[in-house]
Amino acid sequence: MSRVQRSKVTRDKDSFKGSFSIPESTEDWVRVAKSSSLLKKTLNDLSKLGSGSRVKKKQHILFKAIWDRPVKNDKLEYKAERYNLSGVWQNAKHLVASSRELQRYLALVDKPQNFALLTEIDCAWPGSWAPVLKWQNRVLEFCKRKPALETPSTGTRSHNRKRKHGIAPQVEQVLEDDKPPSDESITNTALVLFLDAVLSLVPSAGCEFTMFRVAFESNFRQAGFKALTDGALWITGDEEDVRAILEVKKGHRYDNYDRIRMQETAELVGWLKKPYQPWNELFNGHKILISEDGNEVWITFAKPSSTYSQYLSTDTPAEDAFLHMVTYGPYRLGHKEDMENLCIVIAAIVLRVAYSLRPQ
Repeated sequence: MSRVQRSKVTRDKDSFKGSFSIPESTEDWVRVAKSSSLLKKTLNDLSKLGSGSRVKKKQHILFKAIWDRPVKNDKLEYKAERYNLSGVWQNAKHLVASSRELQRYLALVDKPQNFALLTEIDCAWPGSWAPVLKWQNRVLEFCKRKPALETPSTGTRSHNRKRKHGIAPQVEQVLEDDKPPSDESITNTALVLFLDAVLSLVPSAGCEFTMFRVAFESNFRQAGFKALTDGALWITGDEEDVRAILEVKKGHRYDNYDRIRMQETAELVGWLKKPYQPWNELFNGHKILISEDGNEVWITFAKPSSTYSQYLSTDTPAEDAFLHMVTYGPYRLGHKEDMENLCIVIAAIVLRVAYSLRPQ
């Protein structure tokens, strides 16, 4: 291969300049954008874009996504009004508390050895929640026996910052597009079974969780990209009417923190590129992403600024156009309180969708 060819391959991978990190504030974004000569650029200026799971650094910076630091899962209840969930929160709590099978499930969440001894004739059998518990326990077992990775993390700046504070492992996994996702399928199955069981608590919900990999294709002036999700919450009978998206990884979130957030951002940007529909305001303008990474579930609320949609469709940079992300979690499988809190959150989301479909 000639020197010119080698140079072209390097540039095609991601000719990023400066120090990369995922911004946690608009000030962070300006700093990174300046150092990489992207301050006056838009996505329409890029001649090549990576797919959702192979997002380039320049591409991610020009997504203009701001990722706040994660918030503990028990704090979401106090922020419910921000996401238009306060009006359904108590109803969600009631649904969770009233379900006998769900309560039996919660009693067994941190006792896999007890569940293994039960049969359908036992009083403690969790009924329709038994498959949920079975697959969640499989995820927990997989996480326990997952071998340590030998390749040290190359780490981006923000990944290294997490590691410095002791909340991320010392290694980084490689996201795999082309290899069979057999281990990931265990996580995906566990997540969708759980979500579907919660949805079943809501009568005539009019929506459903699916493992169907909803795809978002985004085209800009010079290039485009495709982002594949791991599932969605959509309106029954209308697969185009997506109300939340799902993303799973077999490893923990902090194993590959930046790359996972880059992929999730691409999926949300792809979703936002779809034509506007009034229901976009259902959660006070937020998009919802439900992630399960190993044995931990995270809920992300993404809200675009009022000028963000225009920013995605024009060549003109907009200083105030940003996509703000707030993530709550982790909700840990095998922990009763976390799973109960997660049941309430999902029930509230489904209730809000269900109420929006009913005649006013």
